[in-house]
Amino acid sequence: MREHYGEEAGQSVDDVDWLIEIADREWIGFCKDAAIKRNEGERETVIARGARLFVVPRADVSAAEVASRFTNNLAAITEAAAEPGPFIYSVQLTRIERLL
Repeated sequence: MREHYGEEAGQSVDDVDWLIEIADREWIGFCKDAAIKRNEGERETVIARGARLFVVPRADVSAAEVASRFTNNLAAITEAAAEPGPFIYSVQLTRIERLL
C-alpha cells in the first residue's frame, strides 16, 4: 500500500476501498488481518468484486514472520493465485487454507 498510495496516505486507506482497488486492477492482495473472515463488509466486497487475497490471520506477528509465512508457502500461493477470484486464503506457517 505504501508503494501505491504513499507512506502517509496508505495508512488511512479504508480496507473496503483497498479491496475494491486490488480487485478492479486484478491485483492479488497480501495482508495481515485477523478480522477479515468476520468483517461482513470486507467479505462482501471480496465476493462482489472477485478479489484474490492471501491473509496472515494474526495481526500481532512480526514482519519477519509474515515474510516467512509467505515464502514458506510460495509454491502453494503461486498455484492458488492462478485461479480466478473471489477467494481468501489464510497463510499459516507451513500451509495455506481457503477461507472463502
